[in-house]
Amino acid sequence: MASFRTALLATAASALSLAATPAALADGLSFTNYTIGNGLVNNTVRGVYASGSSIYAATGAGLSISTNNGTNWSNYTTGNGLLNNNVQGVYASGSSIYAATNAGLSISTNGGTSWTKYTNANGLGDDLVISVYASGSSIYAGIQGGLSIAQLPSTLVPGPLPVAGAAAAFGFSRKLRRRLRAAASTSC
Repeated sequence: MASFRTALLATAASALSLAATPAALADGLSFTNYTIGNGLVNNTVRGVYASGSSIYAATGAGLSISTNNGTNWSNYTTGNGLLNNNVQGVYASGSSIYAATNAGLSISTNGGTSWTKYTNANGLGDDLVISVYASGSSIYAGIQGGLSIAQLPSTLVPGPLPVAGAAAAFGFSRKLRRRLRAAASTSC
């Protein structure tokens, strides 16, 4: 049994190493290239993040975002509220966008409509932010001088429905069930 397991692992490792070779990647792999001509704000793309049909490109002149697989692009710069146009990295989750810039971290919680700026003055370890990632209530910024981690205040993390809201929802649900039962009994 041990020799079968060893052989199986060796075969799997061999298959994985073949799949990662440039020749294996070149077989059937094609690229679509995007530039200023397609709507990017700049041709120097330093970081990219994609989720579903949305693509986020961190460029040397701002942030380019497509919500339709690259067909159209919206560009964000200091004129739209970014801290700096030199964007090193980007991450997104839901309607929140995190842009790592040469002057700090820009965060939008409404899809880019407005931006909040974070710098060394806010506790960021360095203003040169190279990469960014967020998970749950934590934000991770890779900076010139190491790693800065922030926890969102509990007031910004969605919580349970307030008691009054839950009571209203429950009351509405109870009234709706009563109406449905009454309608069902009159139609029979």
